[in-house]
Amino acid sequence: MLRELVAQCAVYLQREKKYDFCPYSAERISEKDSAYLLGFSPDVDVNFAVGALEFRWMEWNGYEASYSLEWVWVHPFFRGQGVLKKIWPHFESAYGKFHVSYPRSGAMVAFLASMKFEERFPQS
Repeated sequence: MLRELVAQCAVYLQREKKYDFCPYSAERISEKDSAYLLGFSPDVDVNFAVGALEFRWMEWNGYEASYSLEWVWVHPFFRGQGVLKKIWPHFESAYGKFHVSYPRSGAMVAFLASMKFEERFPQS
């Protein structure tokens, strides 16, 4: 059930960005990969999902293997409200120095700058 909800968010991302393929499948299961539903709780008694994201374990050429934040989608009504910012420290703790996949939206670039995100791979 939860994987299907994450997959639906991935479909919304695919449609919004006009990607050729969906970035997530509920059927694709890997022990090292993790997907999350993003919640929003304006009131202690109310919780609901407003987005999703996925981390994948990656083997890189010339670099140590690590996690990569592959995609994030937040419902347009909840963007800019700190949904990702609230849980970002958890991801830094859980995944260490991870990569953030491309392409990156302007909002993601600004978010990473605000979080003082250190790039996993040096830019040449």
